[in-house]
Amino acid sequence: MNEVSDRKLAQLNTLMELISLVNSTLDTHEVRKRAIEAATRLVNAEAGSLILKDKENGELFFEVALGDKGEKVKEIRLKKGEGIAGWVAEKGKPVIVHDVQSDPRFF
Repeated sequence: MNEVSDRKLAQLNTLMELISLVNSTLDTHEVRKRAIEAATRLVNAEAGSLILKDKENGELFFEVALGDKGEKVKEIRLKKGEGIAGWVAEKGKPVIVHDVQSDPRFF
């Protein structure tokens, strides 16, 4: 019971942190970055990222990439259908992948 309460408290604290951030800045990049940091922390993940679509050429790019390889990952651009993110963009369906490296769509 205590573990569940601690997790709920952490989630509420993170939500309050995000609400405060949104109310304090108009810098959308900073809001996105902090939101991904918070989500990554909440689920205790090794890495997290946010991919957006380039309006000019339709390519996908990493707006935020956290983790050991985050800076390198930011250099990657994907077309629809490439990698897991490209598959999601092409199909329009979300997917949860527990082990990305064993997924055949992994880029």
